[in-house]
Amino acid sequence: MSDQDFSITGDQEIMSMAVNYNNMLYELISPYLSGSILEVGSGVGNFTGRLLENSEIDSITCFEIDKSCCERFKQQLSSSKNWTKVTFHEYDFNRSNLKKHFDFAFSFNVLEHIEDDSAALRKIITYLKPGGHLVLYLPAMNCVYGSIDRELLHYRRYDKEMIEKLLNGLPIEYVKMRYCNMIGAIGWFYTNRILKSKSQTQGKVVFYDKYILPISRVIEQYLPNLFGLNLYILIKKE
Repeated sequence: MSDQDFSITGDQEIMSMAVNYNNMLYELISPYLSGSILEVGSGVGNFTGRLLENSEIDSITCFEIDKSCCERFKQQLSSSKNWTKVTFHEYDFNRSNLKKHFDFAFSFNVLEHIEDDSAALRKIITYLKPGGHLVLYLPAMNCVYGSIDRELLHYRRYDKEMIEKLLNGLPIEYVKMRYCNMIGAIGWFYTNRILKSKSQTQGKVVFYDKYILPISRVIEQYLPNLFGLNLYILIKKE
């Protein structure tokens, strides 16, 4: 995909080819997948499709605002035998007013697209049942914010202190946070701040996913996670 061909949908479809990366994200949420699920920012359905295969899940409520992603989502998943489990909302999550409460919620690389991320996070917590969990996976380190972030319409990247401020005063029992993908942070800085690329390419994403990410995950088992391209957050509601 060239810079001229860049789109949110195109980027999502490229990321669907990152097998190790997607498996890693699925591992983060797999312990909590049962009952009713809230997915904020479903994209083209990269993870929703996997959720539909899980017999422990009763229902999945999805939000996506990008029109092209919504169309691709329905094209990919509406023929699934478990499609009746899905309630799909095609509008801004911050405009939602759900009466339902959920056992588990997750959002991968979405809050950075929302101008009022504080309102979105408060709303997610409100929708959780007491004792319910939320998993967030976010782009980290504003010092590596660059050209692709701007093309992806990122308002920001995050650090632990920013998340702590967003969570201040919310009914939270505990929070766990850690940085992930140290090698990726170095590569992102070079690609965005030095080369000033405007899109990710299929070849680079697949190469990184196949060869670099597995090495990075092994390294992070033995070194302190002082920085990383991403920030993983696990939250439990009171």
